[in-house]
Amino acid sequence: MQHLILSLRILHNVSIPIQVFYAGKQDLIYDEIRILESLPNVSTHNVLDYFPAETRRWESWSIKPYAMLASRFRRIVFLDADVVLFQDPIAAVQRHPIFQRTGQLFFRDRHVREERFLGGVELFHQMNRYPSQYSRGLGYTGAMEDGTSETHEMDSGFIAMDKGNFGVLMGLLLAAKMNAKIERDGVLYAKTYGDKESFWFASEVLRVPYGFNHAFGGVIGEKGDESQSKVCGISLLQLDSDMRPLHLNGGFLRERHVSPEKAQFIPFERIGLDLNGHVTWSTGHCLHGGAEGDVRSLNAKEKATLAILRGLFMKNLTVIPTTSG
Repeated sequence: MQHLILSLRILHNVSIPIQVFYAGKQDLIYDEIRILESLPNVSTHNVLDYFPAETRRWESWSIKPYAMLASRFRRIVFLDADVVLFQDPIAAVQRHPIFQRTGQLFFRDRHVREERFLGGVELFHQMNRYPSQYSRGLGYTGAMEDGTSETHEMDSGFIAMDKGNFGVLMGLLLAAKMNAKIERDGVLYAKTYGDKESFWFASEVLRVPYGFNHAFGGVIGEKGDESQSKVCGISLLQLDSDMRPLHLNGGFLRERHVSPEKAQFIPFERIGLDLNGHVTWSTGHCLHGGAEGDVRSLNAKEKATLAILRGLFMKNLTVIPTTSG
């Protein structure tokens, strides 16, 4: 989280207030809170204080919609702590036609099919007997009949919403309800992978306008082998409305919880793009391009941005004492 904030402030010149939400001292210890609050225009908030009944039995992803509701901001850009930014996210959201049109912006996951998550597709149709115009172009909705369609649709590491839009706010409230203990254990998490589908499911049920960024999730990582059309990596790459790298979800360290002197960066060598769902994926999060341009080397600007981000990590991060409780 500290690295994400520093990249916003130093690399992307974002000076607006930042709120960091956490779920109790087991989620963020005192020393981490102290360091974050020492950063300019940054405040920390225990989401359990806002929704004590709903969040007392929180689990991993489930606090996301509650944090978004608790935020004092009307227009919010929610970012996972391990997001790495190639661009200013505020500017990217403001110029995105989907956000301008609907007041919210969602990003697609990898175009991957896992039969064990067909229950999520079934759940979608139980909730929506008559899909809206906003979901009719999604492969997810036809995955029961089409064996090539994806069973994951949304990546919830980066979400933009205007809570001043009444429909958007109602959708967020429903997403929070879907992530409550009974609903997530008995329904949502039993049939889908975590929180991510709840946001667009909620908008769909309420017929609130929404939209997904056009490109599917891609990848930034290592060559994998000498094939010129293959790239492997755990970091999910997302593009902006102009199909330029916006952010990656998953960080750039081989191991996350290490001090800067022990950090091992993933050697990002290639970018794999999936503009239309026509690439294939294999074990190890490896993307196999099917057309020219699906896989390419990083350009000079992208390499320079990553070099700056690595430098920020090494020079500015404060080591948290291991004795803290």
